[in-house]
Amino acid sequence: MAELRQRYLDAVRELLRPHLHDQLSPSMLAGACVSVLPVDGAGISISQRPLRVPLGWSREAAAVAERTQTTLGEGPCLSAAADEAALVADAPVIAE
Repeated sequence: MAELRQRYLDAVRELLRPHLHDQLSPSMLAGACVSVLPVDGAGISISQRPLRVPLGWSREAAAVAERTQTTLGEGPCLSAAADEAALVADAPVIAE
């Protein structure tokens, strides 16, 4: 776990390098997640039932998934928030 944490921090630092004066955006942090995890996309949101606010995503497909879940009020991200556990969702899971 410590190695994964370090890889993520290194990815975040790499994103900041060309923009040392800028702040990190949630989409940049989602992109760092994709660079260190075996996933195609990632999204970041804040949740406190019943409210969920998508903040950023690594690519357009993740944005569509985030908006769809928010519109429908259900989906893997909402399940993860309700269970207070990380969740990886592939295309079939997202399509359910």
